[in-house]
Amino acid sequence: MFGLLQTIAYGIFCAFWYVLVYMPAWILHIVSMTLEFIALKLPIYLIFGGYEINFSSPFFTKFIIISFLCVIFVIGIVFYKFLKASKSPEAQLNFKDSIKRAMLAFILIFGIPILIWVISIFVVILYDFTKTALGLDSNTTLSNYIFKVLEPKFKYPQYHTEWISTQNTFQPITKNAFIALDTNFLLLIIELFVSIIAILWVIINLFLRVIKTTSYQFIYFLWLPPAITQAISDNGISLKNWFKKYTECALSTFIILICLILFGFLIEITFEQLPKLIVEIISSPQLQALTEPISTIASILILIGMTFGMENMTTKIMEFFNLHEFAQPPVKLKVPKNKQSNQQTKSTDKKSKTANTRVSSDKNALAKTNTLKNKNIPKTLNQTKQKA
Repeated sequence: MFGLLQTIAYGIFCAFWYVLVYMPAWILHIVSMTLEFIALKLPIYLIFGGYEINFSSPFFTKFIIISFLCVIFVIGIVFYKFLKASKSPEAQLNFKDSIKRAMLAFILIFGIPILIWVISIFVVILYDFTKTALGLDSNTTLSNYIFKVLEPKFKYPQYHTEWISTQNTFQPITKNAFIALDTNFLLLIIELFVSIIAILWVIINLFLRVIKTTSYQFIYFLWLPPAITQAISDNGISLKNWFKKYTECALSTFIILICLILFGFLIEITFEQLPKLIVEIISSPQLQALTEPISTIASILILIGMTFGMENMTTKIMEFFNLHEFAQPPVKLKVPKNKQSNQQTKSTDKKSKTANTRVSSDKNALAKTNTLKNKNIPKTLNQTKQKA
């Protein structure tokens, strides 16, 4: 009889697991991997064709064509300065200066893409190092990390290895491991579900930012040859502005990824340190059974608050680095407005219409009185003449 109850309980556990944990975990895994790929690896693969520069990639061939056209334009500028050099000494100095700038432009047109390729690889290495320093492996996604943080307690330590396989595949634990659980399985499922949904909400809000920054990176990269060409005539101001804009795009993308890692780190602190604090607060042995549900509810409430505050935190960090162009998200996920606001707008429209009608009616009344006065004036004049 007891074995039948355990089988029924395990069936309920698996049903809740596949609906509330397995499917959201795989969605989070796919979305987080896509976000990291778009932010870090997509520019390298689209622009350069991979971690080795491939000059036959479609994006790079277009860049070479634009660079070749800009080189022809630079040669035309130098030739024009050469024709004017024989007229005055100032023109000769301008010609020599244009030759120096043209040589520098040739170097920059082909040197800056190589420098960007090196910096992009360095950013990937720096991001992996930051993940490792904060407790994540380079190959660990946020979904794997959540399962690592919320590992339940087992009566027997050998089931720890089984939870590691669950952490990688998101499959439910076996029946023997379920029987050996030392925590409430419903609270475990609720913690996993809320954590996964919270990270999904944060990633969806940050996903739009990453798409905006990466698209700007592609545009600025294609605009590099014209910026270098224009820098010949404006003493390098265009190239400085280009460096500023491209650096803002790359830095914004990196800040978004770091904020996402910090959010996972805050989840770990919440679910690991808060239960210890609650155990110290509830020191009575009679209330020890309430520590687990209280810590779960408190952790979930803190997690919900952090989820809604993550967007503002990312905005404040970008504003701290003067990245105002990318500080605000391109599209905000908003709750639709209430009916009261619509009613208020309708009432204000009605009031304005009634006020306009009153003003128009007053104007019509004044016009009628003026016409009547004008008609009565000649009558009064005739009467005065007759009396005289």
